[in-house]
Amino acid sequence: MAAAAQELPDGLERDRHLEQATHPVRVWGRRTLLLATLALPVLALFNVFGQRAITTRAASPKATLSVHAPSRLRGGLLYQTRFTITAHRQIKSLSLVLSPGWFDGLTVNAAEPQPSQEASKNGSVSLNYGAVDAGKRLIAFIYWRANPTTVADRDVTADIYDGKTHLAHVHRNLTVLP
Repeated sequence: MAAAAQELPDGLERDRHLEQATHPVRVWGRRTLLLATLALPVLALFNVFGQRAITTRAASPKATLSVHAPSRLRGGLLYQTRFTITAHRQIKSLSLVLSPGWFDGLTVNAAEPQPSQEASKNGSVSLNYGAVDAGKRLIAFIYWRANPTTVADRDVTADIYDGKTHLAHVHRNLTVLP
């Protein structure tokens, strides 16, 4: 019975498959591969691959615009942008104007609240929300998806207007990683 236990199945060799000599290159190769695999989640925790949102603000005597969104994304990522408009004085006809960079290679899934009117001019998209009383805030959420084939570094801007009067401008850089 002991002799049968010593025999290996057909196709297996004792030196090659059972009693492998560990070569130093193989040992360090395995360790390097393990460290590289463990490094990916650690780098993700430090926002190397994007997704963590940051806030950018611009203010004028009439209003403040805050944009809270990630500055780096990965292809295929679903994410949210929050636009907070605080009126210091009454705004009769609030428009949020987003540059073409917000839409190139990105898909809009939803916008809440829905603007009363939407328009496009020279690639920029204007979202009209109507009147906002002094001291009040309008918070608009736009939900996006970064298209998987998009890899880009682009400028994105958001402007707010009261009718044709420019109130505030926020400039950001958006990077879409593969």
